Amino acid sequence: MASIGEQVAQLDDRDPIQVSQARRLLHTAAQRVSDRAKQTERDALADELVSELAATVAAPAGSRVTNVPDSAPLPAVPKHSASARRFVCELLTRIAGDFQIPALGPLLADLEIRDSVRCVLESIPTQVSALALIKGLREAGPEFHVGVLNALGRQRWSDAMAALKLAAEDPDSEVRSAALDGLANFPEVTNDKWIVAATQTGTPRERSRAQAARVRLADTLYWFGETKSAAAIYQSIAADSPAGPWKRAAHPPAG
Repeated sequence: MASIGEQVAQLDDRDPIQVSQARRLLHTAAQRVSDRAKQTERDALADELVSELAATVAAPAGSRVTNVPDSAPLPAVPKHSASARRFVCELLTRIAGDFQIPALGPLLADLEIRDSVRCVLESIPTQVSALALIKGLREAGPEFHVGVLNALGRQRWSDAMAALKLAAEDPDSEVRSAALDGLANFPEVTNDKWIVAATQTGTPRERSRAQAARVRLADTLYWFGETKSAAAIYQSIAADSPAGPWKRAAHPPAG
């Protein structure tokens, strides 16, 4: 049987039948080790896949750009296409763990696959993964930041919450709103002051999003047993906020 590296390479074959066969074999391999009792085998496969994800080869002849001196070495290029590497990331969302994070983290800088790598890190519900995502906030622009902040908002680690608070003061409005949405997922009543501040500044759309985030914070507190804190926020929204759907939603969720 072909090795994992050969199967990943086959994903870039011109024959769609060969591509389909490679996808099936790789899916089967990931499924075979997904059982919790097969940790060793799962880590071994994940390591192989991450290795292929990060693999590079020498730049092909004729690819030199005109503004680079002939004596300058060409940077290596990815061994596999972006499409193949995104498929590898899909597999890794099922089997990757903390052991693969040191190799995955630097790939957040790869513009072609960084969002797929973010999804892999998001699928690992550990503090190590959260720290890698926080480090990834240094990469690229606001659109990528929003995706990372959304991921951090689903990981209730104190480091993630601190990063979200910092992003709540970002110059970009979408980044700020994503940070507030994330803070609403933490059962921490002090997060309310960050969200209240956002309900009082910015565009009408930004203020509306902040009001909705405040309702969700109250819901989060309620579900985590902080009923008094939740009630105080519901009452504040009902009494002091401007008219809007958030007023109608300012009560404990049903069920």
